[in-house]
Amino acid sequence: MRKVKKALSVLLALAMAGTMVAGCGSGGAKAGAASGTASGTSSGSASGTASTVDLGGSTLPTSWGDPVYGGNITVYSNGDIDAYFDPAIGDTVGWDLFLEGLWTYDPDSGYDVQGDNVPADALKGQLAKSWTVDEDAKTLTVTLRDDVHFCKLDDKYDYYGGRLLTANDVKWSYDRLCGTGSGFTEPMKTEANWAHNLSMLESVDAPDDTTVVFHLTSGDEVTVANFMTQFVKIGGPEWDNLTDDQKTDYHYACGTGPFYIKDFEAGQKVVLAKNDNYYDTDADGNQLPYLDTITCLYIADSTNIVTQFTSGKLDIFGSERANLVNDSEAQQIAQSGSDYYVQSLYSANPEYLAMKCNQEPFNDIRVREALQLAIPMSEIHTKYLNLAGDVQLSGLWNPNTTEWSSVDDWDQDLLDSYSYDPDKAKELLKEAGYPDGFEFTVVTCPDNDTDLWTLAQEYWAQIGVTMDIESVSNFMEAKTIGTSSGDARDTASSGAGACGSITAAVNQTVDGGWAASIWNGDDTYNDMVDQLQSATTLDEQTEIAKKMDQYYAEQHWTVNLTGMRCLNTYVSSRVAGIPDNVDLFCGKIIPELYTHMWATDGGGSVPDTVDTESE
Repeated sequence: MRKVKKALSVLLALAMAGTMVAGCGSGGAKAGAASGTASGTSSGSASGTASTVDLGGSTLPTSWGDPVYGGNITVYSNGDIDAYFDPAIGDTVGWDLFLEGLWTYDPDSGYDVQGDNVPADALKGQLAKSWTVDEDAKTLTVTLRDDVHFCKLDDKYDYYGGRLLTANDVKWSYDRLCGTGSGFTEPMKTEANWAHNLSMLESVDAPDDTTVVFHLTSGDEVTVANFMTQFVKIGGPEWDNLTDDQKTDYHYACGTGPFYIKDFEAGQKVVLAKNDNYYDTDADGNQLPYLDTITCLYIADSTNIVTQFTSGKLDIFGSERANLVNDSEAQQIAQSGSDYYVQSLYSANPEYLAMKCNQEPFNDIRVREALQLAIPMSEIHTKYLNLAGDVQLSGLWNPNTTEWSSVDDWDQDLLDSYSYDPDKAKELLKEAGYPDGFEFTVVTCPDNDTDLWTLAQEYWAQIGVTMDIESVSNFMEAKTIGTSSGDARDTASSGAGACGSITAAVNQTVDGGWAASIWNGDDTYNDMVDQLQSATTLDEQTEIAKKMDQYYAEQHWTVNLTGMRCLNTYVSSRVAGIPDNVDLFCGKIIPELYTHMWATDGGGSVPDTVDTESE
């Protein structure tokens, strides 16, 4: 697990010094004092806040030159390397480059992906050659490319035979998820919650081999856009003929994607090898992908991440959830003499406690608000995170990547409920029947900031609340606990809240949807979710989304330890072809990014063995 390297007395005495390398802005509302007032821009754009730690390195170039073929790059992956190769996997992992969907992210769209939201107008066709929507906006007709084949596997494992992709494969994929045909009468239950996210789909037709017709429930622009942005991966009915053991054997993982799985160690490593028969090319007609292999490697300890990166064994590391190295480790990298780029984006979700609000004591809003009032976010912002400027608060939606944040409209009472007031926290606990506090357990995984949770433990102790910290080895273990309604343990989260997409918001806040599920069981909120998904215009959708955002904040279903944070991604200078202002670990855009990425030296080899734990 990630090591705790600093004593608490040292943590809050960190000096705010060094060279500013990457600007990470603030907007929205101030927090920390009971008299805090709303400030910032209504758009929620980042401006003004910056890291005070010298990260070294260079910014990503805007032009890369000609691509180079061959070689390997090694990329950090979080602990969700699970033996799940089903086409229903969606975009929940970053290593499923053997699968593809109808649409993918278009870097030429001008949309900078800094969260998990990719709107419909930032998409281009992948398996889809073209598509049209009828005048009533209830029928979406897709014409497929006619040159796409499933990857040819070794004869022992090959069940597609390298055959051509057809419209029936697309129909089968959607019918299977939604229970709308092809022998499927019930929606498939998966972490991606397809039944909810694709509830607008009534039926799918495949009139010929290259035409797919989707019939939707509502005739409006919002429904079509929501449907297109679900990132469904396409497989074929032959998958159903595999045994359960074969379905968890990586040798049988197969799709139309640019890579196939060459090697796999659950929880540790995925080696993706180039699909030599891949159909796609870049804008200049060069065959894709450029790389021979990509190694996705889980490294459990931040000390070892630094060692692997500075020794050249790790080419890219970062996370959608949290920074993987602390300030002293960042300075160690800066002083190592390594040649690298740093990408800093002010898009990181707050680190927060995801309480199971269906259980005592968290079914009482007074308890939830008390825990929030005991956290001095401004002090954490300046002295622990080493950020200048004000804390940027958030509700359900990300204020930097969506237009749905309500933070600028919060009244003083709501702002005060996110301030630091331990005396009021004690009063609320007494009113709720806990004058002497209570005890609970939080589960953390390596993606969480262990030092920060140790600080929170001390802050809550000051109001009589005892938090026991239980560390698990990877994200998958935390997910199992978070999605279990009967498990009394709560989860530490840095991957949800301040959401950037409807899918993320629904999965986090519905019962058991994600590892950070809050189990609120709130009818008012659930009605808002239904209204959001049935909105017929973008203006209506925005109005409902803002109401959801404020209601979410008022209910205190989560306890924020921080405001919005700056995420730093490190990239070796031997890696090229990366857009300069997108989140490199967003699952929705990874296939497009890594297909167009190359190693400047055409070298680098797959490590036979890599120590994923430090000594």
